[in-house]
Amino acid sequence: MGLLQYGNFAISPLAINVDSDDTVMTLQGANSFPSTGDYYIRIDDEIMRCTARSGNNLTVVRGEQSTTAVAHTIGAACYQIVTPYDFSRFNHHRNTYANRPSSLGIHDEQNVFFASNSPIESYWDGTQWHSRIHKHNVKPLVDTGFTWLNQGGSSLTTTAGYTDAFLLGALTNQFRGRYTTAPTPPYTWTVFIGDVLNLTSSNIKGMFLRDNSGKLIIYGVTHEGILRIQKFDSVTSFNSNYTMAQNWYIGFINSTGFWLRIVDDNTNRNYQFSIDGYNWFTIHTTTNTDFLTQNFIGYGGTSASNLAIRMQVFSWEVN
Repeated sequence: MGLLQYGNFAISPLAINVDSDDTVMTLQGANSFPSTGDYYIRIDDEIMRCTARSGNNLTVVRGEQSTTAVAHTIGAACYQIVTPYDFSRFNHHRNTYANRPSSLGIHDEQNVFFASNSPIESYWDGTQWHSRIHKHNVKPLVDTGFTWLNQGGSSLTTTAGYTDAFLLGALTNQFRGRYTTAPTPPYTWTVFIGDVLNLTSSNIKGMFLRDNSGKLIIYGVTHEGILRIQKFDSVTSFNSNYTMAQNWYIGFINSTGFWLRIVDDNTNRNYQFSIDGYNWFTIHTTTNTDFLTQNFIGYGGTSASNLAIRMQVFSWEVN
């Protein structure tokens, strides 16, 4: 159901008799009623939901809001009403993320939930919750089926609507992260990662590809806020950078987070970046078998210092 519509002095008598199963109410004059649905009307003791108006004819859903569909006679007054359902659709809720209701009613599609312990906000569309963060629509990562890669002392929490990874660093380059089975091309894989800048030196975090031999390609942002694509022969052996993706400096442009996307069209692998999650820039393209043929995808990072990297994954979507 869409946004409710309202009209002033919306009242008119019925022009014809209606039975209890009729879904069109013909009025003597319906010009004062909104020209599009949805809105609620009352005839006698029955509440109906109007979904469309054509001239003097209202298309309705009968017996709404715990009332009973009955017959109505010509001349009975039909008028638009405001009901408790109208107001319940616009409620704001605030609690910890764990206490977000699992669902709301079909009439509650404008309800908003603000988590007191998370940057995630949610709105109900009448069927399901949708999540937003920093004005972006996000799809929270479901970590089920993921496996640690070189975990060490790294840890993970997912209790506030997003994934918060604490990746333990090492004195030498140690790649750590979590991975799952890669999708079959063609696919589009999009992530939104928060907490861009770290105080550790020589680190990068982001999304990565991995093959069965252990080779890795990580596409992410360095501690300086530079967008970079790097190749690793193993979790402890750096290979080289892709030279075409060295100078995209984003750390201070969008310090709340960054959007990354890999599009594999079954021929080429396109590395894309976005500030707002809507407008995308392709910064590098290779064949989709360059350096490795991916068997796994994941999120993680590496640090050359003995300090940890904190990595927040706010959105993860594979289509």
